[in-house]
Amino acid sequence: MQPASPDTVPYGVLALYGAFFVWLATFMSGFRSKPGKGMGYGPFVLLGLAIALFINVRYLFEGLPAGLRFFNGVYDVFINLGGNFTDGKLPPNVVRCDNGQDCTVWGENYYDHHAAWAVAFYRRFQPGADSMRSTVLYIHLICNSIAFFLVHFQLMYPGGIKGNEWHPVLGKICFYSASIGTMCAFYMFSEHDSVPEHTWARGGGRGGDWPPRGGGRWFI
Repeated sequence: MQPASPDTVPYGVLALYGAFFVWLATFMSGFRSKPGKGMGYGPFVLLGLAIALFINVRYLFEGLPAGLRFFNGVYDVFINLGGNFTDGKLPPNVVRCDNGQDCTVWGENYYDHHAAWAVAFYRRFQPGADSMRSTVLYIHLICNSIAFFLVHFQLMYPGGIKGNEWHPVLGKICFYSASIGTMCAFYMFSEHDSVPEHTWARGGGRGGDWPPRGGGRWFI
């Protein structure tokens, strides 16, 4: 996929922000509804599932690079919010894409500075990147999406009721999917020591030690 043109506005990202506001509204509606009346938290749960699947499933149809560009574009708004960045005075956690705007869906006339970890994240999975790493990320996304969907389905339709004999089977699928997805996450996390942007975020400074010191965002 070609880098975004200077005036590109990612309407998909804007639609996702709109969906988040609607999601919050459904939560407030569920919180204010009386037990046994109205739809409760049903719309909140269903919309949350739809948003999660929209974010994850797009990787399967668009590929990892395009999916990561969209993912980074969601964060760009917050990274640039209130910022007045110049290349000579950038904080260490804010950088440009390696090649124009190839790491985001925003045009450079809107947001041309990005979180360092987001640029590094895209770099690790860009076209031509390690195939094993890309395969592990696909497995991670698929398994986590399955587990996330099934855990909500299991809560909405609990076991012990007539006509729900599949509950134990779905529970096992959910457990194994979550376990495999977590193992894939640990595998990818094990490579973070070779990525300066991730070790900076994790340990509070470039090449930060483990365990983190200084409250770094080690989980990114």
